[in-house]
Amino acid sequence: MMEDIEKHTGEPFVITPCTLNNNLPKLRLIKCCEVLIDFRTCLFPEPSHCSDIKVFSRVEAKIDKVCGCKVIIGGILHKTIKFKSKGCDCKSHEHVKHKSIPFSCFIDFDCTSPDSLFEISGHEIICEFSELKKIKKDCSIKTIFIEKDIIAISVRSN
Repeated sequence: MMEDIEKHTGEPFVITPCTLNNNLPKLRLIKCCEVLIDFRTCLFPEPSHCSDIKVFSRVEAKIDKVCGCKVIIGGILHKTIKFKSKGCDCKSHEHVKHKSIPFSCFIDFDCTSPDSLFEISGHEIICEFSELKKIKKDCSIKTIFIEKDIIAISVRSN
């Protein structure tokens, strides 16, 4: 016999499992994909110094297509590069370059329903690395700005 059970006052209650037709929010699954972008551009005239280069980045991403349970994401990494160089007059001049770099990735979900809906829940640049390289070809020297970015995009399913 179980005589040591605590005695509770009040009415007994029964916990009923949730049904799919209730108004409670459903569990949403979030997965991510990451993309490495290797970006290169020529800076002319040559920047005065590495510290004279400023880069501003912005990411746009959208779901291009859903193929079964694979979500294909397309996006653009927008870069604005501002740099200073010295002109023939020995004065500092500011230059601006705008670049748009397309990217894509996909996420494989374990779908529970063919009617699953997906939405992008966030994106960010999680790592940036840049360097300047001078390349000599014939009588000219080019200054190449190299930047590598890792972008993460998160997608939520219903």
